[in-house]
Amino acid sequence: MGDLEYRSDYKLWIFKPMAGFFATARGASYVYSGFAVDLFFGDRIVVTPSEAIGAYNHGNDAHLGAVPEFRSSLEIAYRFDDRSRLGVMFHHISNAGIGAHNPGSESALMTYSYPFNKITALIGQ
Repeated sequence: MGDLEYRSDYKLWIFKPMAGFFATARGASYVYSGFAVDLFFGDRIVVTPSEAIGAYNHGNDAHLGAVPEFRSSLEIAYRFDDRSRLGVMFHHISNAGIGAHNPGSESALMTYSYPFNKITALIGQ
């Protein structure tokens, strides 16, 4: 599974808009958007819960019961001096009972995050 996610710097109170896409080796894909909250424990540890809704296509992978699927996740990361992060994320995807069946799916991912403004600054050099 590969996952690409954008988290905005813009805040709605404490919530940051986010959007992403993942695909699996067996052809499943999921496009989603929602909100995340960064909870800081000191300068280095960041815990980020998030909620999202998206569209799921099972390809040759698990049938999750519906196209609209909800995603709940929790990431725990270490933040470096350059504000990049290395962490682990756990997420659950399910249709919350709106489909014919609701098996759900859980995943654990290793994550690396890099500030988008630093990427655009590198490109502009």
